[in-house]
Amino acid sequence: MSTRTKTWRGRAAYEALLAERERDGLTFAELARRSGVPESTLQRWARRLQREHSAQTAPFVELVARPAADAAPAIELRLRSGRSIAMPAGPPFVGLHELVTLLESC
Repeated sequence: MSTRTKTWRGRAAYEALLAERERDGLTFAELARRSGVPESTLQRWARRLQREHSAQTAPFVELVARPAADAAPAIELRLRSGRSIAMPAGPPFVGLHELVTLLESC
């Protein structure tokens, strides 16, 4: 029965090894032979660090909704209860009276 010891090198050590790989143009197999770290471990750390880097550098863009240039101005009805109804300018829609009556009764 062989006893194999597992050595934890830490994040900084894997980052340094992978930076060495990039700098020297090594394959994972070559770096594994050179460092003594299993190839699968190096690949796993490379994927993990790439995911983390991508998540940190993913751009977030603020989107601000603006009315269309040709949109008609809106009409806002303020009810006695403090509620308001916003609707596009133009003739009132069918059922507006019933809606206002219902909301005012609440």
